[in-house]
Amino acid sequence: MRIFQLPSEASLPLLAGLIFGITYGAGVILQAARDGHLSKRDLYLISTFLVIFHSLFEDTMLFVAIGANGFILIFVRLILAVGITFIAARFAFHEQKQSLHR
Repeated sequence: MRIFQLPSEASLPLLAGLIFGITYGAGVILQAARDGHLSKRDLYLISTFLVIFHSLFEDTMLFVAIGANGFILIFVRLILAVGITFIAARFAFHEQKQSLHR
């Protein structure tokens, strides 16, 4: 969570999306947003990561069943998810932060 500058409250929605899929993860994300634990930036970063790396076990097993290499699939998805989310964490809402300082 630190690499993306996210609070610890973001870990439950992120793990739910990774393990159970994007649909169940979205429910947990919505509940966390309603409770007010996560900012818009946090929700954006969690969603960005999960779009690329959701349903880790289910999707991987489906592709392995049709002949894909599971390790390569997980590795590529993980690298893309971490890389793109890291970039988004550094530049997301950058303009909003600047306007607050004026």
